[in-house]
Amino acid sequence: MTIKNLILPITSLDLLNQIKGQKVAHTLFRHLFLSPYIPLAPAYLFTGIEGIGKITFAKLLAQCILNTDNITNYPNILWIEPTYLQQGELISLSIAKRENLEFKIAPIIRIEQVKQIIQFISNSPISNERLLVIIEKADCLNPIAANALLKSLEEPGKATFILTSSNPEKLLATVISRCQIVPFFPLNDSNIREILNKCGYADISNEVIELAQGSPGKAIIYHQLIDSIPDELLNCPKIGKVSNALQLAKEMTKYSLEQQLLLADYWQYKQSDNREVVQLMETLKSQLFKANHHLVWEVNLIRLTQ
Repeated sequence: MTIKNLILPITSLDLLNQIKGQKVAHTLFRHLFLSPYIPLAPAYLFTGIEGIGKITFAKLLAQCILNTDNITNYPNILWIEPTYLQQGELISLSIAKRENLEFKIAPIIRIEQVKQIIQFISNSPISNERLLVIIEKADCLNPIAANALLKSLEEPGKATFILTSSNPEKLLATVISRCQIVPFFPLNDSNIREILNKCGYADISNEVIELAQGSPGKAIIYHQLIDSIPDELLNCPKIGKVSNALQLAKEMTKYSLEQQLLLADYWQYKQSDNREVVQLMETLKSQLFKANHHLVWEVNLIRLTQ
């Protein structure tokens, strides 16, 4: 089923201009909303690195489509995030961050959440003729959940799906094939500085902006990381002996998974001329998602002593 096209006034579309440097996304939806002939696609997949505006663009787009300033409690929208499981309760990624909850494993999108989506799109829209489902970090769909989602993507009824992903290669090919891909791109330094100034981060160094590789969101996270971690850890210390590696591994696991991953990124950047460290940190980052963090750090730091 195709939902009929939605023509929006220019004033509504101006909301999307708040997102800097994403001309492809702006052009696509501007043409779509101003045309009497082009309907919304059943599903869109926003791709690009973290922190460049995918999620914010999705929120503004939802405001445009649903003609509301408040999408938080709007009945026609369902927002799905990766979740942690704690004592039988699902805790969303945003709540975990807001309440400073730390987990040793990465969050995922679960079959229970896909069942929630299926139930949601079976309902009739309230005060509007369409429903919106936004799936943040869709690459966190576990395989069972991803397969369960396929039919809904293909036959969404009166719903439109917006998926965001910084790692689309982790998505099932069958999920990608059911979406219209909308690429988001790293920003130039001028746009990054403009965004950081508006967010109150004018003091972020050029080094951090370079490390963030076009992502103002990452620049803010790296800036906060640097402020929260001792210099002796940030500077990728000389390991020397195995006993030092074991002690350092113990120290590393005091931090959250996100901080450990960012620290590995920072070490890669600071040691970019050391091929061994760069490759080792790349291996370590992938292993942190799959194995005991303490063991991962021990094994890889010991390698640096050899």
